[in-house]
Amino acid sequence: MNIKDRLLSSIINIVVDGCKSQMWDDSDITKENVLGHSKNENVCLARAILVGVLIDAGYTKTSIAGILKRTTKGVGYLLKSNYLLLKTSRLYRIVKEDISVKCRSIIL
Repeated sequence: MNIKDRLLSSIINIVVDGCKSQMWDDSDITKENVLGHSKNENVCLARAILVGVLIDAGYTKTSIAGILKRTTKGVGYLLKSNYLLLKTSRLYRIVKEDISVKCRSIIL
């Protein structure tokens, strides 16, 4: 496993851990579900956060589509959802900022 793969794996793990809730058992948010095709609302939000963080880390839509096994149009929709949720949801902004800070420490 090279440095790029380790970086990607650690970013995914940070997003999965950051999106889990401490207040209730949120066993739906796993690495397999985020990278898979789960339709659970919380998993979809975690996937949107992951796309936003990967774009910030310098990955392209095409690369992210390969990682998530989606089309580039699907990744564009997740990115659009990410920006829309950043504008409208305070909790989403808090979680995204927390995850972004943790990821910045790894990337830099």
